[in-house]
Amino acid sequence: MRFDLRPTALSGALIAILLAIGAGPVAAQELKQMALTDQQVTSFIAAQTDFAPLVVKLSEAGEAPDDALKGELDGVSKKHGFQSFDEYMDVNDNIAFVLGGLNSKTMAFTEPVERLKADLEEIKADNEIPDDEKKLAIEDLNQEIAATQPLKFKENIEVVKRHFAELVKLLPDEGSLEGEDAGADEGEDGKGDDKGGPAP
Repeated sequence: MRFDLRPTALSGALIAILLAIGAGPVAAQELKQMALTDQQVTSFIAAQTDFAPLVVKLSEAGEAPDDALKGELDGVSKKHGFQSFDEYMDVNDNIAFVLGGLNSKTMAFTEPVERLKADLEEIKADNEIPDDEKKLAIEDLNQEIAATQPLKFKENIEVVKRHFAELVKLLPDEGSLEGEDAGADEGEDGKGDDKGGPAP
């Protein structure tokens, strides 16, 4: 599963990061992994203001943005030092990949595959899920686990950590992280599992 802004964004470039925190880890096999620099992350953050006016256009374009919109996206990207909107999105996705695995309290990073394995064990242990639904969910998770690769550039963790506060401020609802912190607290108290990040 990839969290992508390109033709389906609903609320700005940070939608990818929001989804990475609230809906699950970015699948590494669909991610063009790259070593992030502080400058790229800083430029990414600065670009949000200029991308904001394009949110409605992106939403309305659906899966078929026209050449004019593509030109606007490239224009904003280049203004902030990216070669194209594709490069901007590669940076977006790599930030999302790391941010989705960070615990907002401890700042510890958990690999996506480990979080998926934890989800799998939770589903297996949940007796309230109907058998047919549980079977499908287990099959889906096993496929994701088999396909998911680890974070290639471990140094990206520290780069994202240095800008964590700024990135969180850009999220539409900072409160979404608070609920995950509560879940992490439960894990520490033995009442729940801390999956190592602002996890789904």
